[in-house]
Order: sequence, then structure tokens, then C-alpha cells
Amino acid sequence: MKRLVAVACSALVVLAACSSGHARRVTSATVTTTTIAGGTTATTGSTTTTASTSTSAAAHATTTTAAGTTGSGVRGTVLAGPTCPVQRVDNPCPDKPIVADVRVVRPDGSVAAATRSGSDGRFSVGVAPGHYTVQATSSSAFAGCRPVDVTVPQGAYATADVSCDTGIR
Repeated sequence: MKRLVAVACSALVVLAACSSGHARRVTSATVTTTTIAGGTTATTGSTTTTASTSTSAAAHATTTTAAGTTGSGVRGTVLAGPTCPVQRVDNPCPDKPIVADVRVVRPDGSVAAATRSGSDGRFSVGVAPGHYTVQATSSSAFAGCRPVDVTVPQGAYATADVSCDTGIR
């Protein structure tokens, strides 16, 4: 029994954007799987995604844009500290960037958007203008991350730098 499977996937577009070193905006992506022998067809709906890249492969992160946004959102960095058990004036121990799950939460508690920071701690997510709380969680931050309140203006990105406590004292 031979099957012909045709798949057009947004992941391929995202990978192409990452490998070329340029950001690409995908306005729609449709996944269609067709099986001739079984006659099955499945289609998913539209999504909007932006892939962003960095010159360092280790710092690579994907940026997600929520539907209905027009160039507005939240970007920032997730840092964890302290990272040294004893911090001295002559030997500073700066907070370190971490990979974290980042959620942008509306005042009613619903999640407007979610993304993941890269290994450089940076994240960016598109959301409609409004008031939000940015929350981050990471296994690198044992005591947790402090939420940050932001106001996203029309056509611009607000900055939310999230501090996470490692529990080191």
C-alpha cells in the first residue's frame, strides 16, 4: 500500500529563516497531510510567526507574534542571580542570562502570549497594546522570578527585564 504524504509546514519556513540569518514573517502557514490509500485529509488553520536569529547559534531564540498585533509587544531579558555564594566589591559577580518560559498575562489572568528566552536570556513577543504582567519560569531560578508589569504602546515594544533568584546566599 503506497502512501503519498504532502506536508507544507511553518517549521520549514522558520528553519529557512534561521539558516539564512534573516528574520522572516510568516503571515499564514497551513499543514496539509493527504493519504491516497486511506483518503484522509487534515488541515490546520493560520498562524503568525516571526523567526529571529543571532550571530551566535547558542543565543538563538524564536520570537512569536500574536495574531492581531501591529508592531507592538514586549521584549526583554531574563537574568538569574546571585551566581556566586559570596560577592565582593573587588570581584563582582553579575547576574547571568538564562533560558526561561515567558508568559505575557492580561489583567484578567489570561495568557496573551508565551515564548521562551534564548540562552542569551533575550525574548520578544508580539501582543496588542495594553497593560500586562510578564512572568518567567526556569529550572535555573530555584526561588522564582519576579513578575514585571508593563504597558505596551500602539506600534512599539515595551521592555520587561525579568530578575530571577537563584537562592544562592
